[in-house]
Amino acid sequence: MNMKQNMKQRVTADRAEPATEDLAPPPRESVCWFSGLMETKLRENDHKGHWRNCDLEYMEQRIREEFAELSAALVQYQIASLSPHEATRTRYLGDRVKREAADVANFAMMIADRVRGELLDLDSAEPVSQ
Repeated sequence: MNMKQNMKQRVTADRAEPATEDLAPPPRESVCWFSGLMETKLRENDHKGHWRNCDLEYMEQRIREEFAELSAALVQYQIASLSPHEATRTRYLGDRVKREAADVANFAMMIADRVRGELLDLDSAEPVSQ
């Protein structure tokens, strides 16, 4: 089965959706790599329950916190990368930047998924008779 057929068969956790991937080009290598990092971070936190059980205000607060952590990690990485004697520290901090970026991206995805779910619910709701 090729990648396009595989993408068509994907189903979200709670509801199947029509395959719209036919209209999209294949993902870039960097998008594939980063989505793998995002998935790894999500699996590390599976014990916390599903994001669809969180309210949007909480997720907005968390994405702001995660962005602050990403910003701090990026500053530390940039400082360490200025010194040729800091290669090990630079690698460690670079990995931290990548993981914090995945956290930010995951909260953005969670927010978008929650809103998408609410809109799908609206679309499938019976019209209210007047």
